[in-house]
This record gives sequence, C-alpha cells and structure tokens, in this order.
Amino acid sequence: MHDAAMHVTGVKPTQVELEALYAMLPHDLQGDAKEWGMWDTLWRDRFIEWYHRHLKVRFPSEKRTIQLIMTEALHASYGFHVDKLVGPLRERTEVSFDEAMEHLMKDHSQWTCIYRKPQGAYEMPHWEFCGSTMGEPYLFLWVRVRPEKAEEIITKYALR
Repeated sequence: MHDAAMHVTGVKPTQVELEALYAMLPHDLQGDAKEWGMWDTLWRDRFIEWYHRHLKVRFPSEKRTIQLIMTEALHASYGFHVDKLVGPLRERTEVSFDEAMEHLMKDHSQWTCIYRKPQGAYEMPHWEFCGSTMGEPYLFLWVRVRPEKAEEIITKYALR
C-alpha cells in the first residue's frame, strides 16, 4: 500500500497516514486486502484507481472553511458516526460531532469525500464527508450525505 500511495501522490506516506487511508477504504477493498494481501497486483490496481478518484475531491486548508463544509454536510446528512483507531482496528465511539470536530480542528487532519455504492439491500448510494486526525486520539468522522446534496456542497466550495 505504501508504494501504491506514493505512486499516486509522489510523496512518501507515514505509517499514521497509511493507517488513516486504510480506514477510509471501501469495505470491499479492505476485505480484498485481508484476503489477497496488499501486494496483490489486482488489489494494488484497484487501490490506485480508488485513490486517484478520491484525490479529485480536495478540501481547502483553511480551517474555518472546513468547519463550514462539515457543518453544512451534517445539516444535509442522514447520519454520522465517529470511529476511534484502537490498534489496527476502528471501533465505533459515542463522541459527538462537535467533540470530533474540535479534535479535528486542532490536530493535523486529513479530509476527503468518498462516494459509496450500496453495500447491501437496504443501503442507499451516498457520499461520506470524512475527517481523520493524525495524532492521539485517532478519530475518524464520517458524515453520510445523499448524492444530490453532496454535489451541491462539492460545487459550492469548489472541491473538485
């Protein structure tokens, strides 16, 4: 995964960045990584394709604008959750949106939007506006937004 991420960005990722990136991967890519290994050529090709696709949605660096985007996403959302990295695994927490944003705003954080296809019969396609801290506590904030609302936010803030 290290070499594939570096292939896309041209920058050597840290271990913490790789763990945060892995946590943001779609469930099928995570499962295939466990089953086939990240050195598998097909997995690496799919990872590179996914990473290229999601690098096109870029958050600004100005924290106030990030807060506006995430708050607007929350208001347009049909749910959010916060995970915490515990060892190599993520676990769901009871951390509030405001508390997660407070951590995300004071730490060096990564932000992205990920389009998710339905994983099951009852799940709808949606965008997840995501933030992850790069220091203790390792938190991941996921805000689910319907495609049409997400496109409005992405366009309004010129994230593409």
